Amino acid sequence: MDKKLFFEIIDKFLKGKANPKEQELLFKQYDAFQKNGQDWDDSEHGEYEEVRTSIYERIRSEIDKKEKNLFNRHWAKIAIASCLLIACSLVVYFRNNNDILGNKVVSSQVIKPGGNEATLTLQDGSKVLLNAVNIGEIAQQGNIKITKTKDGQLVYTIAANNDNDGIQTESYNSIETPRGGQYQINLPDGSKVWLNAASSLKYPTVFKGTERKVELTGEGYFEIAKDKTHPFKVITQNQQVEVLGTHFNIDAYNDNGNTKTTLLEGSVKAGLINSSDSKTLKPGEQMIVNQQKISVIEVDTEEAIAWKNGYFMFNNESLETVMNKIARWYNIDIDYNGNKINKTFGGSISRFKNVKDVLSMLELTGSVHFKIEGRRVIVMP
Repeated sequence: MDKKLFFEIIDKFLKGKANPKEQELLFKQYDAFQKNGQDWDDSEHGEYEEVRTSIYERIRSEIDKKEKNLFNRHWAKIAIASCLLIACSLVVYFRNNNDILGNKVVSSQVIKPGGNEATLTLQDGSKVLLNAVNIGEIAQQGNIKITKTKDGQLVYTIAANNDNDGIQTESYNSIETPRGGQYQINLPDGSKVWLNAASSLKYPTVFKGTERKVELTGEGYFEIAKDKTHPFKVITQNQQVEVLGTHFNIDAYNDNGNTKTTLLEGSVKAGLINSSDSKTLKPGEQMIVNQQKISVIEVDTEEAIAWKNGYFMFNNESLETVMNKIARWYNIDIDYNGNKINKTFGGSISRFKNVKDVLSMLELTGSVHFKIEGRRVIVMP
């Protein structure tokens, strides 16, 4: 990290505006910066010891709060600050403080996070396990070439000097991610789609006619190639989203009862299937469809696409919602053992940690504990 960027992130952190990625950069770079003898300019960045003291006092104030719910939006700031200033993680500190931590996650099982894994189903019904095939061309349908790239993407390209007439009849493919899987697909029109775990996308190998239409189950993040004459439509179980060229996320998992469409860039029109009831979203807005009812709210878009960027990010979510996300990504089963825990959670943590680390962070609240048996997680108060 160059010095200018380092101090910019330090300044954002002190103001409470550093995002998880920036905090992670500080975590990795602070000690190296000091060991390499790079200069701290007191006149520009403030007295070094005062900065240390300021952040340390913030740490202590959080620890001393009567509410022990440390797994919230301040958690990342606290953990990173402690690593920056006193060279030890608060996770370690709290694990030695039984008054705060309580019981630890009980497990001898190592459950690794998910990764790039999906199954491609071709028009003729044949299936391709994408994590099992080599890099390069994996299929060709008419003049459409399907390629797997070295960074785990599925790419559709129209052969050179050909047009869409190379396929005379409408041909469909589908890609499905399992629990514990994710995948990116680049469609023939240049649009990009990221699929979260336990999701699927059905799409034509070539977009013909006046519109570009795909069908989604689960969750997907879309970056749609601009084409004003051919609107792009995403159909879910109870919703239709129409765009011309934009970035948005759709969470259409059936287990939460809601379908959430979050707009990051451009404009989308979304509404109920077979209904004239629709709304146009602006960037930073989310439309929620629940039992044929539509509402629009302003949201933190970073939270909506945290999964795509490699994070779990929760914002006052129920334990059940949190555990559903964890279960899909780690391909585990959840057993509540008859216990009802009315508690909401917030915060962020990498999706690429052992599941035990994620559960340990939840345990910092003191309101929930876990036991792991094989690939089953038992939730206890």
